[in-house]
Amino acid sequence: MFKFILWLVFSFALCNCLYAQNNGYQFSQLDITNGLSNNRVNCIYKDAQGFMWFGTTSGLSRYDGYAFKNFKHNAEDTQSLYSNYVEKIEEGPENKIWVYTNNGISIYNPQIEKFSNAVFTGLKKYGIATKHLNAIKKDGAGNFWFLVDEGVYRYQPKTKTTSFYSSAANSKIVLHTNRVTEILGDKNSICQFIYIDGTIDKIDAKTGKILTRNQLLYQANQGKNLLYRATASTDGKLWIHVAENPIGIFCFDPEAGKLTHLLKGTAGSSLNSNLINSIVPGENNTVWIGTDHGGINVINTLTNRFEYLVNRVDDLKSLRGNSVVLYKDNTGIVWAGTTKQGISYYHKGIIQFPQVRHYIFDNNSLPYEDVDCFVEDAQGNFWIGTNGGGLLFYDQKTKKYTQFKHDAADPNSLSNDIIINMCIDHNQKLWIGTYFGGLERFENGKFIHYRHQDNVPESLSDDRVFTLMEDSANQLWVGTFSGGLNVFNPKTNQFDHPSYPSVSN
Repeated sequence: MFKFILWLVFSFALCNCLYAQNNGYQFSQLDITNGLSNNRVNCIYKDAQGFMWFGTTSGLSRYDGYAFKNFKHNAEDTQSLYSNYVEKIEEGPENKIWVYTNNGISIYNPQIEKFSNAVFTGLKKYGIATKHLNAIKKDGAGNFWFLVDEGVYRYQPKTKTTSFYSSAANSKIVLHTNRVTEILGDKNSICQFIYIDGTIDKIDAKTGKILTRNQLLYQANQGKNLLYRATASTDGKLWIHVAENPIGIFCFDPEAGKLTHLLKGTAGSSLNSNLINSIVPGENNTVWIGTDHGGINVINTLTNRFEYLVNRVDDLKSLRGNSVVLYKDNTGIVWAGTTKQGISYYHKGIIQFPQVRHYIFDNNSLPYEDVDCFVEDAQGNFWIGTNGGGLLFYDQKTKKYTQFKHDAADPNSLSNDIIINMCIDHNQKLWIGTYFGGLERFENGKFIHYRHQDNVPESLSDDRVFTLMEDSANQLWVGTFSGGLNVFNPKTNQFDHPSYPSVSN
């Protein structure tokens, strides 16, 4: 129990100081063993009731935080899911969920927990006439935009009215082209339209006025027809990608009218994969990018530095797979659906004590896991005593470890690799209590040894040093396993052995 508490305190002390494995991001996991329909997750959505929905290759799974309920196609039930292969999930009016499968669209009614597969009847209810629905987008004002081949419909739930916009000259909003692939709108109904050829319009949906038209993306991709998807970061920039197309990411700044192209390149300053599945805004000026075979790329938008969250076979709290789709819910949890390994999800508040440990494939990880003690020096660096791995030094600035171990050929090395206790005195000298190695003082890169000697009464009373403490008079007290107390005399470099009456029990 003592070692567990010590390790808990140690982890808490280091969690804000170390670059823990996968940069401190530790994920929780869900898969078929928890009831998920299939470990291949194509899409994720959170509904108005707080349920999480996961579209898989063999059904739709609903998660309430405790258990899964699975919905599958049943040939004998006309109100079941259209097909088990779920490709996309979107919110529609009246809190209904529109589920896109490989065979068609099912509309889920949460009140009766049934599906309607008469999608065109459902569209007609909102005044939408089309033979092909491409997507539904909800803006910040609560309106729904239905993207169809003929243009876009806007349904306003408050007034229950529908407006249709196209490239026709008599349209209230004259679109650049009928094929809109993305709409991002704020609470004031100011919307960014991205067209299939890369043209970007900023539109006031209330007045129908096109505020700006930008063709930098159009020019960058030579006007090719691509299914652009976009996410807005907290600073108002648009992060644009094309699924299943290795073109990386385009970051568009509407205010500056600037377009930046991000591609795979130098580690730490670029993407590690050009295949992008999804993008979500993160916290503290970050954007999270779900890639194909590159895990999650986290970019700091202020420094343009990248962190890579990837699967590690020796870390059960790492991202479960490296090909992921991302979804960020209203509580700040980032959900990652993988292609084979189920779901990983992350929030900084879920795992309060990030684990600092040794990883086989990471030379920068904790070199030795069995920790007995640790102290922090005046510079904020950590000295870590291990149970067989010697002394570890963690440099706060470089975020790297140095390991000191016993070397029989070096008399100035650590006397024993089992360290039980440590203390830093008023002169910032590090004292180390070992198991059968006596007392050590680390100074100028060398270890000074204090050992028990049978014929020297002023020597250390026992080489098994269990506790160290400096008192208010700057005296170093040394508690041993069976030799009682020792007080170090710095003038003589020897020990006094105070005697106290023993107390039974």
